[in-house]
Parts: sequence; structure tokens; C-alpha cells
Amino acid sequence: MSDLELYEQKILLKQAYDCPEFYEEFFTYAKDLIDKISDAENNTLFEFSKLNLKAPKVIKAVKQVLSKLIKRYSKVKKSKVQKIIDILAEIFKMEDIEKEIFSIYLRNKLFCAELFNDNYQANRLIKKQIHKSPAVIKRAKRQLERKGIDIEYDFPAHLDNLFFHKFDSINLKNVSEYLLGQKCSANFKIKDFKHLKEEHSICVNIIENAIKNNTKGINILLYGVPGSGKTEFAKLLAKSAHKNLYEIPFLDECNQNMSIYERVVALKTNLNIVAEHKNALLLFDEADDITDYNIDDGNKKISKILVNNVVENTPRPIIWTLNNVHFIDDAFLRRMTYAVKFTKLDENTQVKIWQKELKRQNIKVAKNKIIELSSKYDVSISTIKNAVDTTKLINGNANDFESFIDSISTAMNFGYPVKNKNQSKFNDNGFIYNDQLTNTDINLKNLTERLQQTRKLNFSICMYGEPGTGKSEYARYLAHRLGLPIVQKRASDIFDKFVGQTEENIAAAFKEAKAKKAMLIIDEADSFLQSRNNAKQNWEISFVNEMLTQMENFEYPFVCTTNLMDTLDEASLRRFTFKIKFDFLTDKQISIAFQHFFKQKIRENDCNIAGLSIGDFATVKKKIEFLGVKDKNEILNLLTKEVKFKKSDSLKNTVGF
Repeated sequence: MSDLELYEQKILLKQAYDCPEFYEEFFTYAKDLIDKISDAENNTLFEFSKLNLKAPKVIKAVKQVLSKLIKRYSKVKKSKVQKIIDILAEIFKMEDIEKEIFSIYLRNKLFCAELFNDNYQANRLIKKQIHKSPAVIKRAKRQLERKGIDIEYDFPAHLDNLFFHKFDSINLKNVSEYLLGQKCSANFKIKDFKHLKEEHSICVNIIENAIKNNTKGINILLYGVPGSGKTEFAKLLAKSAHKNLYEIPFLDECNQNMSIYERVVALKTNLNIVAEHKNALLLFDEADDITDYNIDDGNKKISKILVNNVVENTPRPIIWTLNNVHFIDDAFLRRMTYAVKFTKLDENTQVKIWQKELKRQNIKVAKNKIIELSSKYDVSISTIKNAVDTTKLINGNANDFESFIDSISTAMNFGYPVKNKNQSKFNDNGFIYNDQLTNTDINLKNLTERLQQTRKLNFSICMYGEPGTGKSEYARYLAHRLGLPIVQKRASDIFDKFVGQTEENIAAAFKEAKAKKAMLIIDEADSFLQSRNNAKQNWEISFVNEMLTQMENFEYPFVCTTNLMDTLDEASLRRFTFKIKFDFLTDKQISIAFQHFFKQKIRENDCNIAGLSIGDFATVKKKIEFLGVKDKNEILNLLTKEVKFKKSDSLKNTVGF
């Protein structure tokens, strides 16, 4: 207490004067303060403290002494605390009673924590010092709560920190700037988001006109997969609209994570500030918990009314970012003015982002190396930024940068080394497509030529049959003949543990292929096209519906492969232009494959092994490279063993080689 400003000493003494019932606690706590006022009254006060402090005569005598002490502070200038209170009262447009309640609560939190260690004690003090009816006091508290100051719960930490900050000058501008934080700066240009050019234009138009016309309740939602550039896009929107963007913080001044309730309180505070700024808007990043009304992390729960009131009445536009809209209350989503869906960035955009971040810290990495890294690591912009900054921190080079990216990617991959995200499981099989080595119910050579001649691209193919029979290889070969790039996805690339994210990934795959004007190949498509009649969960139906919707609206070749044709949804089968069955190799094809893979000739009569596929030859070829096997019969024996591991229904009761 000895370091309290004189003005605050006066307030504390006045508080004791007005509330005799707190005398006992006051004398215990305020000893340092009273010692500092070195005159005869000191001894008098402490003599009183030994008496019955509730006795009317004692109370009267104590008040006389306190009154003399208070008069000595009559000409004391306002303290730092009082100046900030006055500014906050202006920012929050507090009525007199609101300001009085706010001041009492604040001072007791700041200076009397030992005395008033809970809100109950502080509220008792408010009732004693403010001579208003309980109903009037309650109404004032509610008004403060709507403005982000919920003293019934706890004093907002972001306001609490104000009083410990060293201001060069305490005025409205400095306090406002402190609360808002630094303006967000955009690192990217619209050309970096050319796939969202139309959405960018709409958002900028909304922001400019909303601020120009003082329109309330404007909210822009950016949602989609993590790492797709939502935050950077928000910053670009503000820059394009020539407005200042301020982000609602994640961390308090002690670098502790703020709860979602605390962030909403900070949002309400900042909305009061930006309401007076003609060129400001707010960013609420990572708002996925915003409507989790039952969240309980030791902090007060947010309410549906609280969130919706903020959204409906925001005096300046708010940009919200979410990763997953499936857990968000519909009432919140309905209040959005405009929403932009984000999918994974295409490769060219990813490379540009990597280049831009490296250039920002003047770290030299060859373009071909950047392309290689971008192709291998599927990481967010923030991960790239952190790796760049860390490389700069140690004055590192390209190898250090890759090491940082790899370490984080490995951690995010549950500790397993990351493989090239575009790497196909067929790349190492050691064979090139050969139409002589595919056994199908349609002539693939003729089909390929016809598709090439018609120049029509709005077709789809379902290739089904046993594993290793060349389905994916033909799809890639067909794309090559048509002069199309390929976007190839496996089930593991699309499946996600979060509800709704798998549908997002399906849509993202089609959008990526459309942006690249590419053939989309989805392996193991039965995972997403299972018959809806057998579905046990709602999300199983949702997968199929999303896939069918995307198929209907896709203007480029779509190819799916499956080993489980009988399980596919009937509606999906009707949508495929071609359905091609891939079967095991015939004896003649086995003879051709033997020559193709092992450079040895073999008669058809010597290789009647039922159930062999082109994949089996690729596997055995790799195997003999380790074993050093060259004998024809040993190779045939290895091929026979491969068939024995198969569980195909068509091989039951079949005699092998």
C-alpha cells in the first residue's frame, strides 16, 4: 500500500469512512497506509482498532479522524487509475451509476485483493457505497455486462492489464490503441488468391459500404480447411478496402490462452472502441468454439443470446474464421452477411506463398527446391512463416529451413516421416501402362482413341475389379493421352476424423481438379459411394450425397477405382458414363507380362496360373532383385505364391499352377 498514489489513498480512506462495517478488515489491511500518514491521528486510529468497532460511539469517533485525514487530500490531482477510469467511461459510454460501480469494483480488485478476495465482498461494498435501490444497481450491472464488463463474474483481464501498463501519456488515443493492439498487416496480394477473386471483390464492397453508411450487423465468415489462407485473406480484405484490421487476441499479457468467453468479452470491448473509428474493423480468428455454449474450462460459459447480440449489433464489420462449420449453431451462421469457403491451395499458389515468405526474411532457396518442398509438405502458411522466422533467427540456410518444416510436419504426422503428398502408391511398381496387359470387358485401346477424337471431357469412368489389375495405371495413361494434368486422391487423403470435414475434402478435391482443368482420380472410391440403403450413420449418407453432387457439376473427366463394385450406391452407378471391369490376366497376357517384366519368353501352356494381376508381376520383379533369382521356374513359383494370399471369390475352388 505504501506505493499508492495520494489520490488512491484518499479514495481508500473515503471508502472506509462510508462503510463502518468494514473497519476491522480495513485496520488490518491499511496499516502501511496509516503508518505513512505520520501524525497524531495514527495512534488514535489504532487505539480504536482495539475497541468494539461496531459500537456507535467508536464509529462516530473513527469517522471524525478519517474525515480529518481525507481533507488533507482535497487538492490532490487525479491518479493514473482515475484518468484511465474516466477514459474507459467515455469509451463505454457509461452512465454515472455505471461508472461508480465500475470504479468501486476496479479499485477493490487492484488494491484490496486481500480484503475483498471475492465478488461477494465487492458487491456488498457496492451496495453500501451506492445509495440506490437494488433494482437500479442490478440494471446498471447488466448494462456494463453488455459492454463487456461482467463484474458479477470477474473483471476483464484485458482491462485489468491497462492499469499496469506504462503509458507515455494517458489519453483516449493511447488507451484505445493499447486495447485494440497492433493493426494487422497484409503480406499477400489479390493475385495470390486469384481463385477467390470474385469473393474478394464482394467482401471489399460490403466492408466499404457498411462503414460508409454506418450499417450495423455486418459479419463476414471465412471457413474451410486449416492452412488454406483464411487469416491472410482477411488481412488482404482490410488492405483492399483501405481499413485498419484489429485481431481479437488469443493470449493474455502472461501468454496464457484466453478462454472463448474471455475472447468474446475482449471483442465486446473492442467493438465499443472501433465504433468511433471510421476506418476500423475486427478479426475474430479461429472461432470454432464460438457457439459451444456448454464449454466449461473453469471460466464462465458463453450464452447463445450473448453471441447473437454481438453479431446482430456489431457497429463495425467483423471477419470470422472457422475451420469447420458443422459444429457451429445455425443461429450464428444465419446472421452472417456473406461467407467464403476455403479449400486447399493449388500447387502454384502454394509455391508463391513459400517464395513470398522466404523473400520476407531474405532467405535464398532455389525455386526448384521450393517446388519440391511444397510438393512434399502439406503445411499451413503459419508453419511456413514460423520455419522462415526460425531460419532467420539462427542465420540458417535452405537446409535449416527444410529441417524446421520437416520436424513440424513429422510431429503433425504422429511422429512418422512425411512422404511426398503427391506420391502415388504405383510409382515404385516399375511398369508403364501397356494395353496388352489389361483384361477388361471393353476394348481400352478403342475407347482411348474415341475419347481423344471427340475432345469431350465431361465423362466419368468407374473402374472396378481385383486389386493390382491396372485400374489406376490406365486412368493416368488416359489423362496423358488427353493432355490433361492429374489430381489423384486416395481414401486416406480425403477421410477426416471430424464430422463434416470429409465432405469438405471431397468438395476440395473436385475444386482443385476444376481449377487445374485436370482429370480427377479417386482410388478406393467405394469408401465414399457405399449404398445408402446399408448406411448406419448419417455421415455415411452425407459422403455419398456430396460425391454425387460434385460428380454432376464436374466438367472434366472423373475416374474412380474400386475393388468392391457390389457395394456401390445404385444412384452413383447411373451417373458413370462408363463402367469398366478389370479382371485377372489371361494365359496369353501372363506370357506377355513375363517377357515385359523379366525379359524371358514363356509358353502359354507353362503359365496357367489363375488369379495373376499386373501388380503381382511388379511385386515379384522387386522381390527377385533382392533374391537374385533368374530361373524361370523359380519366378513362376514366386508368382504362384502371390496368388495364394488372395481372398478373391473368383478364385475359390480354382486349381493353381
